Amino acid sequence: MSMRHLLSLLLTVSFGTTGLAQMGIHYGFHFEKLTEANSGSNWHMGLGWDFDLNDRLSGGLDLTTDMNWTGDDYYYGYSAEYGERLKVFGVMYRSQFHFMDNDGTSVYLGPTIGLRALKQKIEYEEEITPGAWYTSYQRVRVEENGMVFPLGLRLGVRGTLEGGYADLFIGVGTYLGSNEPFSKLPILDEESLPKQTFFQVGMNYGIGW
Repeated sequence: MSMRHLLSLLLTVSFGTTGLAQMGIHYGFHFEKLTEANSGSNWHMGLGWDFDLNDRLSGGLDLTTDMNWTGDDYYYGYSAEYGERLKVFGVMYRSQFHFMDNDGTSVYLGPTIGLRALKQKIEYEEEITPGAWYTSYQRVRVEENGMVFPLGLRLGVRGTLEGGYADLFIGVGTYLGSNEPFSKLPILDEESLPKQTFFQVGMNYGIGW
């Protein structure tokens, strides 16, 4: 399923089930590592939409991006001299069951599904003129794209959507898809492979009506 088709499906499901819902929009941050390499910030920021279906059921849609904004924030490999930086765009749909009425602060648990579009930026030096006394190198920059699909569970505490509200949460799950490297360069360490599982912790703050 392409990114366009998945986004269309999520938006269709969301708008088709929220005719009578109380709603809110939020801004937030969360921590999430997509590879083992320290290839920049593992903090992500985003905007989202929350809605209540009834007193115990709610849902939401989140759009997120990485906070790797500086050009010198790289992971440097062990097997070879290369630098790596990871860029991420994500979308996540969630459905939540509240253990008490959500017209006040309530604890919830529910499944999440989404996608992460990744861009792996790699810099390394390539030998171009080997010689008996010296060797020349040139700096090479490679960008490779990939995609993984996170599927998991989210546990959180959220305030009522009326007025200002906060949402504190943790999430765990697995990334569906291949964990093969996005780049075929043989110099990459195992740390540069996409992870098969994920852990999230974050906070959102929004305004509802």
